[in-house]
Amino acid sequence: MENPDHKKLLSPLGFADDGYEPCLEKAVSKDTRGADGVQLKITINRCPELIRSTIIALRHKHESLTSQAAVTRYLTKQGIQVIQKIPGIKVLKEKKKMAYEHGNERDRILLSSNIYDFRHRISLTNHRITVYAEEWVRSAITELSCDIGTYQETIAIMTLIAACLTSKTWIPARHLASMKEELIHFVMWINGLAT
Repeated sequence: MENPDHKKLLSPLGFADDGYEPCLEKAVSKDTRGADGVQLKITINRCPELIRSTIIALRHKHESLTSQAAVTRYLTKQGIQVIQKIPGIKVLKEKKKMAYEHGNERDRILLSSNIYDFRHRISLTNHRITVYAEEWVRSAITELSCDIGTYQETIAIMTLIAACLTSKTWIPARHLASMKEELIHFVMWINGLAT
């Protein structure tokens, strides 16, 4: 039985009872390089093993997903659209603006040094991976990390997780359940910072 509070946390992000639309399997296009073909690298030094394994498993699920670069580029593009909908981010952005305009150095520091802890809910081990993203996605990840006051690596991982959660058939349900727990915890963490 799903916790109704968790449903409330995920519904503003676009998740409904029947999943997310467009789902991961339907949203993929033949060209995963983007209109301008520009791709930027994001190095993740401590990527949860489940995420790395999922990226590897998604290779060749579609004719456009033939490499880790293509998979991560696609996942970041799909996932950033979900992460940007977290309501607490807008509140945090406003709090940072107020701290800059009316606060002191202590206020600014408190809003700029937030560290999210994955706490091994997803995986016991971590790996270093390179994630590829279109330029606009990389910019959005950078902006969100500034707005939240956390590492870009954290936002990149959560972007990958959010994208995976839009899957209906490509990713096993038990893995999706672990990722969903992580996204719920992340949303709760952001909402906690925003209050």
